[in-house]
Amino acid sequence: MSAKSELFVTEVIRDILEKEYPDLRFDEIEVPEDWEDLWEDAEFPNEGEANVLLDNEIIGTVTWEMEFMVESDPTHRLERKYIVAEPVDVEFHAIKEEI
Repeated sequence: MSAKSELFVTEVIRDILEKEYPDLRFDEIEVPEDWEDLWEDAEFPNEGEANVLLDNEIIGTVTWEMEFMVESDPTHRLERKYIVAEPVDVEFHAIKEEI
């Protein structure tokens, strides 16, 4: 079972890359070590950087920063508060090939 942080990198960051860079072809985004095995948004690092791969070759990196917000659940009898994390400033950085 994948941790929430790992799914965040492989799905949320992937979806943003696909939307922001529609011509970019890639197969996978590697989960950075500091993003492994975290189960709550409040545990997420403040930023991330991951390798982007195509056919098992690194074609660049993706970087992002995190924004953390406190939200509450009005349906819970104590209006439980929790941390929600969202990525901001997601950017792709291609590896420059030497000619």
